[in-house]
Amino acid sequence: MLLNQVLTQFGLNDKEARVYLACLELGPSSILEISKKSGVNRASIYYIIEELIKKELITQTSKKKKVLYVASEPSELMNSIKNKEDLLKSILPDLNALNNLSIKKPKIKFYEGDEGIYRVVRDYLTAHKEVLKFANHEQFDLALKYDPELVERRIKNKIFLKMIVPDLPKSWEWKKKDNSQLRKTKIVSNKMYPFQTEINIYNNKIALTSYKEKIGVIIESQPIANTMKMIFNLCWNSIK
Repeated sequence: MLLNQVLTQFGLNDKEARVYLACLELGPSSILEISKKSGVNRASIYYIIEELIKKELITQTSKKKKVLYVASEPSELMNSIKNKEDLLKSILPDLNALNNLSIKKPKIKFYEGDEGIYRVVRDYLTAHKEVLKFANHEQFDLALKYDPELVERRIKNKIFLKMIVPDLPKSWEWKKKDNSQLRKTKIVSNKMYPFQTEINIYNNKIALTSYKEKIGVIIESQPIANTMKMIFNLCWNSIK
């Protein structure tokens, strides 16, 4: 990427970047010299230099009664950015206070296909501490095809899993490995509760997948997640 293009990402427009670079390369120089070097016409140069002086990136000097302009050291750019960063940090609490006054809408992400289901299931690896799961074998087996080490990665991230799962042979296989796989499993009647979808609840998220429909949805909403956690715990505590 060209230097002037980089500088435009740090608060300078294209002409300001070109003028600053021209001054940096020329050393003390006149308006005419800067105009020729930067390719910016003289009519604009005066205004641009005034702006760069305000930003403390150019200073004015004189030699034999001739006005010259000198670029500040490149390190001044870093100081300028640091000052802006410090200023932003100082008002961040006020900005957050304003943001908290607004009504936040839930974020909803929709995915399709086998890979979409995998992406939704694997998102539980972003959990801070714990995942609450209404489990479905089909969904999780599909995710394991894409990433056979999904369980190991959860364990490595120290994410505890509490899982309610229908009474099927594979459910009992999972339950036997609870201690070694940082998990606790409770089993319910498959006749009464044959879960057709999988639901993961963690952080401020609810992740749902439907294997038959090949769809997955992630909802980000703290109130909804809190309610779903209460529903899960109500179910969990009622299972003997």
